[in-house]
Amino acid sequence: MSRAAGSHGGSGAGESSNGGAPRDRGQSEVLGVVLLLGITILGVTSVVALGGSAIDDSQHAVRVSSTTDSMTQFDSKASRVALGWSNSQRVDLGAVRDGERVYATDDAGWMNISVNDRETGAAKQVVMNQSLGALVYEVGDTTIAYQGGGVWQKSGNGSVMVSPPEAHYQGTTLTLPLVTVNSSSSLDSTVIVRDDGTSANAVDNLENPIRSGTVSITVHSDYYQAWGRFFEERTETSVAYDHARNTVTVTLAVPMDTGVDYAFMIQGNAGFGGGASVSSYNSTSTPGAGSVGVGNYEETSSGDVYVTGDTSSSGSGTVNGDIFVKGNYTIDGESDVQGTIYATGDVDIGVTNFDGDVVAGGDVTATSYLSQSEGSTIRAGGNFSMGGGELAGTVHTGGDFRASNGWSVLEDTGSIEATGTVSGLDRRHGTVNEGASPPNLRALDRTTTLRQSPKDRVEQAVATYMDESDPAPGLSGGENARETLTSGSYYHDGDLSYSGDPSLTINSTTGPTTLAVDGDFSIEGDADMTLNTTGGPIRLIVNGSFTTSSTDVDVTCKPGSCHKVSVYANGTGTVGSGGSVTNDAGRGDLFWLYTAADNAGTTIKGSSYYGVVYSQSSVDLGGGTNVYGAVLTSQAGINGGQQIYFDEALLEANTFPEYASLPEVTYLHVSTNPVNVTSSN
Repeated sequence: MSRAAGSHGGSGAGESSNGGAPRDRGQSEVLGVVLLLGITILGVTSVVALGGSAIDDSQHAVRVSSTTDSMTQFDSKASRVALGWSNSQRVDLGAVRDGERVYATDDAGWMNISVNDRETGAAKQVVMNQSLGALVYEVGDTTIAYQGGGVWQKSGNGSVMVSPPEAHYQGTTLTLPLVTVNSSSSLDSTVIVRDDGTSANAVDNLENPIRSGTVSITVHSDYYQAWGRFFEERTETSVAYDHARNTVTVTLAVPMDTGVDYAFMIQGNAGFGGGASVSSYNSTSTPGAGSVGVGNYEETSSGDVYVTGDTSSSGSGTVNGDIFVKGNYTIDGESDVQGTIYATGDVDIGVTNFDGDVVAGGDVTATSYLSQSEGSTIRAGGNFSMGGGELAGTVHTGGDFRASNGWSVLEDTGSIEATGTVSGLDRRHGTVNEGASPPNLRALDRTTTLRQSPKDRVEQAVATYMDESDPAPGLSGGENARETLTSGSYYHDGDLSYSGDPSLTINSTTGPTTLAVDGDFSIEGDADMTLNTTGGPIRLIVNGSFTTSSTDVDVTCKPGSCHKVSVYANGTGTVGSGGSVTNDAGRGDLFWLYTAADNAGTTIKGSSYYGVVYSQSSVDLGGGTNVYGAVLTSQAGINGGQQIYFDEALLEANTFPEYASLPEVTYLHVSTNPVNVTSSN
């Protein structure tokens, strides 16, 4: 029993460990199949899901690409309409699918262009403040838009430019025919773009060339980041982003001076006399046509003078050009102004024979017997008074005409136009009109000044090159020294002086040359200083005074390859007697001397000076000195036989070309060209 029981128990145990094995393996196989099927189904589902997402992404990319192509085509045709090549154009933008939208809006973004004060940044003149509008095509979470004449694409927080707007920046000229969308509506897949008919020139009231300040262009747009990169590429400068306002600004600088307009320009009072004369020539004209300077150029009548204080001409001084005075002006003796006298104040005429023209903001008084020539015109904002004389020209006064204390005759060719009354004439043969309209004095609105302080620019040059230049090799100066410097940027610590029978040659034959002297620079004695600018400009930066005495400074260059010599002196400047500054072509635009001293100015006493003097304070021209170029200063007078010949080539010169930190702009050509966009049906 017990054995049977044990045998049964043993048999049960044996069945459990041996006879049950096939059953466990069968269950494992079923579970394996189930797991395999589950993994397969999961894999297939994942593949389908991922594949579907990839297909969606691919389809979206195709749609974006197709839409971009359509918008680029729209850009081309809209430009033709906006710029006047066509009245209208039809554009197929492609089928608009579910979840997509096409519309035009006239309030999407804006552009502002302003001319600003360089120092304060405040806007002096708003050239344009214009809504841009846009044609927008939304494809899912991607937007493609035509705005401002370009095509832009935005996804998420970023934007890129697809095609550029109609904007061109070349040299110092910015041309921007801005295309704007002037309609708002939902659109179909085919649109018509039409000329709005309200194109306008935005610079009608802007003086071109721009004389001073900066020009800022600000764009507010959903695509402002792409606009910013466009500005950076075109102007090669950095821009300022305001991410909180979705705006970008690019700033261009007006050159410190776009040219020199006057032979003699004085920021203060001035006097002329003693046989001194101011005239002009043009070194870009044909040599040998006259007798002016080394090139024997023809003398011209553009020797204009500008003074911002009271001025007088006496003795036998001559101005072969116009004279503009912000103040009162007196002319007497044998003085002669062969152009027009412009004065914002009063004008006193003390010469007997007068054949010129006068425009005065105040009174005009003939202080001696006046013989006015036929063709002469005198305009006075106030009264006109004369002590006797003969009038064969025109007198137009905003006040009264008064003749007294002498025999006064109005000749047959003469005429008097007076807003007030006319009295004191002994004989009237010409025309007299009392109660006339005031004279036109708009010519007095000129605002020319010494537009940029030379001191500021000299100090900037000193700060820049005293830190950045390498030690000057082989330059030590001294008595009878003969030294040469080649192209490069160099620094000399301390004063640099030459004496005895020295020579200094600077050869800019393979590129620009800059020599920064941290002290005074002087070259004296029977000296020669040769400056070769064939391969690039020469800059001599002096952190002190610049002096030459009994020294011939010769600027040389190959024709067609001449560059400018700029001497920046952080003190006084002197070109002493017994020397000269010349060049073989007789040009007045190759040598420029800038001086920054406040209390002691610049002295030019050489026999001939070909170049420009730009002084922070006064300029002293020695008797008999001939200047071929221009003089710009705060105070000066010429009364010892000096002659100044203005070189008309300076009208196109840039007074401070070397240190602009911003891209430059001189001319703005900006217009708005609106278009309307509607569905074709």
